[in-house]
Amino acid sequence: MSTTQVSTSRRCPRCGAGARTTRPSRRRGIYEHTLSRLGWYPFRCHECRTRFFLRVEKGPTPVWRALQWTCVAGVFVMVAMVALVLALIIAAGDGDNDQARTIRITPPDSFQ
Repeated sequence: MSTTQVSTSRRCPRCGAGARTTRPSRRRGIYEHTLSRLGWYPFRCHECRTRFFLRVEKGPTPVWRALQWTCVAGVFVMVAMVALVLALIIAAGDGDNDQARTIRITPPDSFQ
């Protein structure tokens, strides 16, 4: 079984073979899946069978861009709704409250 190494070029760190013989390798386990989320992907040299990791810079995908704008729009809508609710609360509090309503409860005549 080969050791796992980290490389910054597409060349094999063991035998020096170029990009034509190094290919992406399958990810194994949660550790390698987590590394791939951070931009480090496993590669394998087909000449010496060495497995190594390579930093791959990828731009945001169109789905990610759409998701970013959806989140921005959602935050904007939430802020607008909070502002509307606050405006309604403030407007309801500005009414004429000088006349207090009192309710008088009198017992029936039979209880006196």
